[in-house]
Amino acid sequence: MRLWQAVLVGLGAGVLLAGLAIRLAAIPVAWAVALAVPVAAVVALAMRMLGTSDITWQPAPPSPDTVAELQASLLAGRLDRAADHPGRFHTLIRPRLRRLAVAVLRGRQETAGLSGLDDPRARAALGDELYGLLTDSSARPPSPRRLAELLDRLEGR
Repeated sequence: MRLWQAVLVGLGAGVLLAGLAIRLAAIPVAWAVALAVPVAAVVALAMRMLGTSDITWQPAPPSPDTVAELQASLLAGRLDRAADHPGRFHTLIRPRLRRLAVAVLRGRQETAGLSGLDDPRARAALGDELYGLLTDSSARPPSPRRLAELLDRLEGR
């Protein structure tokens, strides 16, 4: 906030306080002004320091463009909860990973129209390790680093 704007707001607060003190409390004008000056100074200083009336123009956060991005954000929270218990991987993480993989593969030109992971094109596109992780019921959860590498490969990075 510019200095003159802060001073103007502070003066407005001081005049308002002095007017209310004179009108409502029947305080003499000299005392009302004596009370209002420090209040006006504090308000002006606060407005200058805090910048409460400054408008911050920031773009709105981007909304998820694809189902894959939404699934990935939900997956992160579930991955945190499943880190302590490997059994949760099969109930919390793997279903999300499967849906994420299908959504990503459907978005690719070579696997458009994919019905699910049972399609032979899915195995070829995902690779043996990721395909096994998503389809094999006895698959062990990978380390977070390895899972990140697999997801990067899934995203095509």
